[in-house]
Amino acid sequence: MFTLLAVGRGGTGVVTISHIIAYAAELDGLRVYLSNNTGLAQKGGPVEAPIQLARGHQPAFHRLTPGAADLYLGFDLLRAAEPANLRYASAQHSHAVVSTTRVPTADINRNPDHKFPDPDVLAGFIDSCTAKGGNVYLDSYWLAERLFADIIFANVLLLGAAYQAGHLPLSATSLERVIQLNGKAVEDNLQAFRWGRLAVAEPARLQALLGSPEPDAADVLADTRKRLAGDGAALSLHDEALLELDLSTEGERVVSYRFAELVAWQDLAW
Repeated sequence: MFTLLAVGRGGTGVVTISHIIAYAAELDGLRVYLSNNTGLAQKGGPVEAPIQLARGHQPAFHRLTPGAADLYLGFDLLRAAEPANLRYASAQHSHAVVSTTRVPTADINRNPDHKFPDPDVLAGFIDSCTAKGGNVYLDSYWLAERLFADIIFANVLLLGAAYQAGHLPLSATSLERVIQLNGKAVEDNLQAFRWGRLAVAEPARLQALLGSPEPDAADVLADTRKRLAGDGAALSLHDEALLELDLSTEGERVVSYRFAELVAWQDLAW
């Protein structure tokens, strides 16, 4: 018996991915139990998709039991770090494959001063509840934007990563066949699945081809202060501007980066 729990937000394709996994399992001769727990979720609401796969007998269960998940598939970092979801993971046998993209909640959108939790802290929390040695973290939205100019392919990228990491007991042939049968953006989805595999198989090659995601605010601030270290007036003005503007984390990142860029391009007076 193999148990998978996928968690994410409504409207991002979690249900579609769960069906791809289920149909691929059937093509591989497995028996499948799939439940999409969407509740009232539409766009942005909580979605969970527990799946059980078995060979020779039909899985049947009322609900997942704590620690049951062999694969913990997190399409959204905040949802993946929720204790209510992590209780289904086990530090002994659960492997996590999680998107690290910082997708703001409605509360963060309404209140720019509310900060998104540190992704490293969230990942550490997930690691503490799973067999962290085989966990995979991937900035799937950034990768989808970089490759396809569309975040809609982020979840298929994560599916490819889960397969390549050896955490999904299905064949690539069946997974790709179901993507073809689905008939939606077939070539792009096939490429997304393969790029997700490459992200795990050859991460250095992927980085050489695409570069790295944008640095976070803390890295940008540190770099700006380093670049302005020889100009006390510029550094002072930079810090005063950030205090006066009282920006969100993303706002600080952009302003700090552009400040150093403009000073280097022209001068402080400009």
